[in-house]
Amino acid sequence: MIEGIMWSCLLMTMLYSFWIRGLSKVWDEKVLSFFVEGEKQNLPSVSLVIPFRNEEKNLSALLNDINQFDYPVELLECIFVNDHSDDKSVSVIENAVLKYPYKIIQASSNGKKAAITNGISEATHTWIVTTDADTNWDAKALRMLMSHPKLNEVEMICGVVELKGSGNNLLNVLQVQEYAILQAAGISSLFRHEPLLNSGANLAFRKDAFTDVEGYKNHQHITSGDDVFLMLSFAHKWNDSVVSNPKSKITTATVNSWSDYFQQRSRWGMKARHYKDKNLLQIGFLFLLSNLGMVAMMVAAFVNVYYLLILLIAVLFRFSAEHSLIKRYYAYYNSSLSATQVLMLSVFYPIVFLITIVSGWMARGSWKGRKL
Repeated sequence: MIEGIMWSCLLMTMLYSFWIRGLSKVWDEKVLSFFVEGEKQNLPSVSLVIPFRNEEKNLSALLNDINQFDYPVELLECIFVNDHSDDKSVSVIENAVLKYPYKIIQASSNGKKAAITNGISEATHTWIVTTDADTNWDAKALRMLMSHPKLNEVEMICGVVELKGSGNNLLNVLQVQEYAILQAAGISSLFRHEPLLNSGANLAFRKDAFTDVEGYKNHQHITSGDDVFLMLSFAHKWNDSVVSNPKSKITTATVNSWSDYFQQRSRWGMKARHYKDKNLLQIGFLFLLSNLGMVAMMVAAFVNVYYLLILLIAVLFRFSAEHSLIKRYYAYYNSSLSATQVLMLSVFYPIVFLITIVSGWMARGSWKGRKL
């Protein structure tokens, strides 16, 4: 019986690896040939909506980045939405000197979705771009995002967010490489017209389209998912209306403790139970079984050398596939990749994934002072 379970676990790992390999093929065939005219002159008007809650330490850096934007002043406005901060976040913005017109408004109710909705209601431009207060933007990132070659044909443009760590410890390595493969998978999936994931920290969509899908109305009760659920709403209403723009990449920092990591991932995971998209459910189920299967094989490997061999085969399949995709992602942005770090991801992430599930069941947790 145990042997049958082990072979089933290996099969799940192989299926997951083949799926990742398929994404690598899409990267070669479609992503590499993607072109953005960075000096495009007919840029659209944009309202940059920035919800914030207790971001006093991060806002100064973001404000400096905004002042460095290579975007026409007459085409950009900034809307800061205070989600009931109890620190000096508002003062940081009020005391700053921005070259772009801006306003600070108060969120009418709690939560990021409510804050973004309030910001959009105040927007006066054609396109909405959402971001987070703890992000870092290159001077050309916004211009690149809005220079998509199909700008006039689509309703949503998904940029890229990269995690930046401050060390080579396991916590930082797992976060950086986990996010790299998620972003790479999200980009590839959009290029084959199968929306999988995106990030609200670098996301553009038409204001009228947001109104047409009734914003976050159908998933307002879900704590997270302001990005993925909105993307799916757009994709379901307008076929091929959501596109990726890998040329626009911003960064944000990793969390500094395991406690914050598990709470953050639990918050992300809470939206998974509400997925109804068939493709997302299938991929999510495969992801779940492959990770739990890896843990099962690790436990069995302590019992029998034969099971250890099965585990090694599984690790080889997983590492080879994940390395192939992450390598392409890093090469696209002219960054160096450590194969050792990818191996750490392949081996240790399934364990951390299981702990995340268990901790999410045992404690509801909190994020930025609120219960999840």
